[in-house]
Amino acid sequence: MKSIFKMELKRAFCNKLFLLVVVVGCAMATAAFFTTNAWVLTKAWWFDYLPQTQQGQLMASKVQTMDTALTLWMPNRGSGSPFYYLFITILPILAAIPYGASYLTDKKSGLVNQITVRAKKRDYYLSKLIVTFLNGGAVAVIPLLFNLLMCMCSLPLGKPIYATLFYPVKDFHVLADMYYTNPVLYLIIYFIFIFFVYGLVNCMCLTFTYLEENKFAIILTPFILVFSEYVLLNYGLRMGNYALFWCASLFYFEKRAAAAVVCQLVVLLAAAASYLIRIKKDVL
Repeated sequence: MKSIFKMELKRAFCNKLFLLVVVVGCAMATAAFFTTNAWVLTKAWWFDYLPQTQQGQLMASKVQTMDTALTLWMPNRGSGSPFYYLFITILPILAAIPYGASYLTDKKSGLVNQITVRAKKRDYYLSKLIVTFLNGGAVAVIPLLFNLLMCMCSLPLGKPIYATLFYPVKDFHVLADMYYTNPVLYLIIYFIFIFFVYGLVNCMCLTFTYLEENKFAIILTPFILVFSEYVLLNYGLRMGNYALFWCASLFYFEKRAAAAVVCQLVVLLAAAASYLIRIKKDVL
C-alpha cells in the first residue's frame, strides 16, 4: 500500500498539468488582487497614509479597526471580482485536469493490469481514490492561500470589525462569531472545508468512469454536476443559497443551509465510496 500510494502521489503532484493548473489558479488570484479595490487600498496605505510620519503612525495604529488583509482577500470580493468568480466557477474543471481521468488512462493503457499483478488490487484502488481527493483539494486551496498571503503582505491580518460592514459574513452565516473573534481558526476551517468539498467533487471523476470512457467528458463531469445543481436550485427553485457551489465558501454558507449541505456531502462521499464497491466487478 505504501509504495503504491507514494507512486500515485508522485504521478498526481509531480506532473506538468498540476503545475500548470496551479499557475493558472495563482494567476487568477493575482489578477483578482490587482483588479479590485484590494490594490487601491494597498496603494492608499503604503503611498498616501504611511509615508506621512505623524498621520501614518496614527493610521497604522488604527489599521486593525479599519482595513485588514481579509478586507482585500478575493472571497471577500465575491462575484464583484471577475477573476475570483471565474476561478470559483471553473474550479471543478481545474481540479479534475491533473489527475481526475488518470484511472481511465491507466485502464485503457493496461497499466492497471501490470500494477495489480504485482500488488493488491485493493491497495491500488484505495490509493487512487485518496490521491484523487488530495489532488482536487490542493488545486482548490493553493490559489486562495496564495491570494491571502499577497493580502497579508499589504495589510496585517487583524480582527475584522463587524460594525465596519466591510465583510460579507453576517450573523446568519456559519461560524460568524468565530470569524470576528478568531479569524485565524476560521481561516483554517475555511481551507479544510473547501479542500474537503472539492476533493470529494474531484472523486466524481472516478465514479463516472464506469459510465463514460471519454477522457474529456470525465474531466467535465464535476463541473457539470456542481453547476447543474446550482442552476437548478437557483433558477428553478429559488434556493441558490443551498447549493454546494455557493456554500463551498464559508463566507456565504448560511446556517439554514447546513442540513442541505451535509446531505450533499454525504451523497458525494457515498458516490466516491461506490468506486471501491464496484471495483470488485470491474473487468480489465
